[in-house]
Amino acid sequence: MNDHSTSTSLQSLDAIDRHRVLTDHPAHLIRRSYQIFLFCFDEAMAGLRLTPVTWIILATAHNFPDLSVTELARRAAVDKASCGRAAAVLQKRGLLRKRDADHLLPFLS
Repeated sequence: MNDHSTSTSLQSLDAIDRHRVLTDHPAHLIRRSYQIFLFCFDEAMAGLRLTPVTWIILATAHNFPDLSVTELARRAAVDKASCGRAAAVLQKRGLLRKRDADHLLPFLS
């Protein structure tokens, strides 16, 4: 189906149906789910100053101590650059420490 026929078929819908086409689209539902997740996460973590990425890095390091940054990123399903940035933030806050050049340990281990 080309763009012209898609736009023509959308024009034939009334405003409520056009709105439903947008709000029922998987991309919209995923975006809204993420907004709701962030709201709930922020409430649950109030005062802890953790983002979803810093939380998963800290939780993964706690459950699997002494991982390299590369392995920690893989297990946490976070790209290596984001993992490195999050680990640096957690180190500055005293929540994570390096055993050597590349291996991380949770502070309480």
